[in-house]
Amino acid sequence: MLARLLECELFEAVPYRLKALFLFFGSGLGLVLLLPGDASAIQVHPAPEGLYAHQIAHVFFIASMAFFAFWLEKTRLVKAKGWRYIQLSSFWFILWNIGAMLGHVIDSFLEESAFVGAGWSKALVVEEAIAPYLYYVLKMDHLICVPAMVFLLLGLKKLNSEVRGRTR
Repeated sequence: MLARLLECELFEAVPYRLKALFLFFGSGLGLVLLLPGDASAIQVHPAPEGLYAHQIAHVFFIASMAFFAFWLEKTRLVKAKGWRYIQLSSFWFILWNIGAMLGHVIDSFLEESAFVGAGWSKALVVEEAIAPYLYYVLKMDHLICVPAMVFLLLGLKKLNSEVRGRTR
């Protein structure tokens, strides 16, 4: 496949140095994909400063989305369907941030004895208290975040189609 790409007319028009860079970085990317290491995808908040900064970011995002939704309403942009979708996405993002903040707070109150295992096999021990159940539900924040992103995408696509329709 690489040989076919190198013989392509489009690739022949590319200067030699750019080809060399493409092959160098492409090979490096291939090695990274073929020989993965530890992804370190879990975000850890060292206590207490990391959690405070993260919670402040949630508050700032909530305030930004609330101001944006209000501004869209005030300027009457929400009369257009695309902006209405984007306003809906801001409401969903507000709900997502509130849920994430509550999840962080509950997580800070749960003790290590509330969990069994470590890493990906870490499981929540169900107790008589409501906190573990609430923690479990709030950890499924993608159920709120994904609709927010879908509404944002729908709004942007609608606005894009309206702009393309006007320019044709």
